Amino acid sequence: MDKKKYNNTAGGLVSAASGFVGGSATRPAQPTAELNAAYMPKSGPAGSTAAAAAQAVAQRQQQGTRRPGVSRQTQQTLAGYEGGYTPGAGVTAAQQYLDQLLGQKPGAYQSPYGAQLEELYGKITGRQPFRYDLNADALYRQYRDQYAQMGRSAMMDTMGQAAGLTGGYGSSYSQAAGQQAYDAYLQQLNDKVPELYNLALSKYQAEGDDLLQQYSLLGDREDQAYSRWRDELGDWRSDVAQAYQRYGDERDFDAGQWNTMLNYWMQKADQENDDWWQQTQWDYQLGRDQIADQRYDTEWQHQLDREGVEDQRYATEWQHQLDREKVSDSQWERQFAASQAAKAYQQQYSDLLDEYKELQAAQEEEQQDYYFKTPIRIHGIPLESLRQVTDYIDKESGSWSYAEWESIRKELAQYGIDIGNYKGKK
Repeated sequence: MDKKKYNNTAGGLVSAASGFVGGSATRPAQPTAELNAAYMPKSGPAGSTAAAAAQAVAQRQQQGTRRPGVSRQTQQTLAGYEGGYTPGAGVTAAQQYLDQLLGQKPGAYQSPYGAQLEELYGKITGRQPFRYDLNADALYRQYRDQYAQMGRSAMMDTMGQAAGLTGGYGSSYSQAAGQQAYDAYLQQLNDKVPELYNLALSKYQAEGDDLLQQYSLLGDREDQAYSRWRDELGDWRSDVAQAYQRYGDERDFDAGQWNTMLNYWMQKADQENDDWWQQTQWDYQLGRDQIADQRYDTEWQHQLDREGVEDQRYATEWQHQLDREKVSDSQWERQFAASQAAKAYQQQYSDLLDEYKELQAAQEEEQQDYYFKTPIRIHGIPLESLRQVTDYIDKESGSWSYAEWESIRKELAQYGIDIGNYKGKK
């Protein structure tokens, strides 16, 4: 199983299950619920890094970290980035296009030929078995009347001819001969019955074949209509997948750019603050040297005063002592305050550095293993993280039948997880 491929396709599932660190202020708005169900949003390294950086910013603000040496421009620019990630125009446009596509999903399939197919099917299955009724056959009745007329004519002719032979008198012979002629035509009529039967049967079969042909033609039209609908649905799904991929790429790139600029201005602010503290310490040392020089001058002048003005020695020494104590107290207070401020800043800087290292370690661990809000079950075994899913599939998929592999592949595909090619025996 290709875990790299899996991570690329299943990012949206992991994002939806584990969430973004730092809340909604660190990421753009998610797509609609329908898209989440079919194509879950992915959480790439850029999104996770931006969220982690935003969390570090929030912690720094809560701790009240001060940077008195940062310029006004840097503070204003950094404050804008520390306010949280805002999607750019490209991300917004991709999101709007994606939402537009989601609103254009083809409706459920509506058959244009369903009623006609049902009607024809009822006619086909409801046909009565073939039965032939001579008296109901119009062609037979026509033949019957025709042959009966010809039989009567033949009978009269035959009887007339027979009466001529007997001097114009009727006889049993003439009647028998006439009846025989009549019966001959009736026999010809009976000989027509099989032909009429076959004609009726052929007509019945032709009507059935015509119904079947109509049903087949409508079935073909129905299949074509359904195929067109499936094609439209497939094209829509393909467009949605491409639009979502574009949205994810735009979002990850935009968030990565934002995170890069955030790190740049944070580093710039730290550098400006470090420079300010170094200058402050230099100024402090310069002040100490000036105090030392002043003390030396004061002592020298005191010595001159002792030698020149003996009577004022005690008062001058006493006042000098007071002045020295005031200077020393003030100097010690400034030195102590500066030292405490420097220690506090160094401690805060060290704490922030430790936090940044911890966040980097957490980010690397987060990229290695994602946890789901709801475990995914395979063969009844709950799998709570992406790593557990991949390890289980790598270990067990070789023993699965093709039917088991296909069932699990379809189930995980709903979450955007690709388990690769089948490894067992078909």
